[in-house]
Amino acid sequence: KKVKYTNELYGGNKINVTNVIFTQGSEDLWRELEVTKSTNPTSKAILIDGASECSDIDDSDSEYDSP
Repeated sequence: KKVKYTNELYGGNKINVTNVIFTQGSEDLWRELEVTKSTNPTSKAILIDGASECSDIDDSDSEYDSP
């Protein structure tokens, strides 16, 4: 019920906005829920091959990490 309301309020994945870039990674677990096609010519949907959410975050230690 709440998801239906939110989709109706904001347009679901058929959102019509201007001057927006929607990005998604080919390895992103949320990819099926992301906007993959723009309904407005001033907005773009871009797929980044090999990328995923938080792919730049890992558990390796860095000299810049706090103790």
